[in-house]
Amino acid sequence: MNVGKVPIAVVAYVYGKDPCWVRAGLVSGYLPIGFATRNGKKITHISEMNSRKGRISYFVSPKRLYEETGFEWNGEKTVKEVMQRKTMQLQLRMISIENSNRSGEYKVE
Repeated sequence: MNVGKVPIAVVAYVYGKDPCWVRAGLVSGYLPIGFATRNGKKITHISEMNSRKGRISYFVSPKRLYEETGFEWNGEKTVKEVMQRKTMQLQLRMISIENSNRSGEYKVE
C-alpha cells in the first residue's frame, strides 16, 4: 500500500459515487477515511464549503480507505490507471486458469 493521499476521483470510483459526495462526506464526517482543511484549519460543516472563502484541501488515507472498502491503493492518480490495473489483474487470473486447465489441475464441470 502506498503512502500519500488518495485522489478524490479514485475514492469516488471506489464508492461508485460522485466526487462531490466524497468531498461532502469528508467535510461532514460521514466518510471516516480522511478530512478537509482550509488554510490549515479542519473544516467540519457543509456550510464551510463556500468557494469564496478559499481553496479546500482534502486528505484521504490509503489505510483508512482499505479498512473501510477493501480497496488497496497503489499510487494511481486517475480512475483510468485504477481500471487498467484491475484489467491487468483479471487478465493474469484468466491466464493462470488457462494454464491450470492445460496441466489438468483445474477442471470445470
